[in-house]
Amino acid sequence: MVGRMSRIGSWVTGAVAVGAIALVPAAASAQTPTPAPAAGTVGVEAVDFGFKPATQTVAPGAVNFAFQNTGTRPHELVVVKSDLAPRALPLKDGRVDETAIQIISRMARVAPPAATTGALSVNLAEGRYLVICNIATHYASGMTFSLVVGNAGTPAALVPPSATAVPAPTPAAGATAAPGAASPAPARTGNGGPMTAETESTTGALALATLALAFVAGARAWTGHKAR
Repeated sequence: MVGRMSRIGSWVTGAVAVGAIALVPAAASAQTPTPAPAAGTVGVEAVDFGFKPATQTVAPGAVNFAFQNTGTRPHELVVVKSDLAPRALPLKDGRVDETAIQIISRMARVAPPAATTGALSVNLAEGRYLVICNIATHYASGMTFSLVVGNAGTPAALVPPSATAVPAPTPAAGATAAPGAASPAPARTGNGGPMTAETESTTGALALATLALAFVAGARAWTGHKAR
């Protein structure tokens, strides 16, 4: 009887030990913090007129934009929180209307040849974003691309770079010219065009003077003839 009780006690002790060992990894796993997402880097090349991003997806957290301007004109990088398609942002006077969008961050303009590179670091939450250049006409010319952070779907297709910038809109008739803008030169009339009142009065005076001289010459000629 005593031997049987000893064997049962050994089995119970072994089961408790195995359970304790099995619980150790679970407890250790529960106490280990989840590692933060690694910082993402998005290389972006700007050309005249378009963007060539190295990637359009990145993990949430710190995102570093490495910007290179290989074009001949100044370009900038503006990060916008938006679910819209790359070409669907509202425009005003040739630029994206910044009062109607949510700008997360922006980088100063990079103007070659004095500067060709720039950098921007920003913390991005999971979601969909648009990256644009908002110098006049550049966005409308194709300088935009979608960026997906985390599991927010598939990025939109890359907009092909445009060879030329879209012309800036012409001011509406009657609009006040911008300060410092040169006034347009008045139209000139060619031969046969309308004459001003000053030109008409001058022509009339010359005609009267010519008539008077002719009258005097005629009178002198008639008087000389009578004298002979």
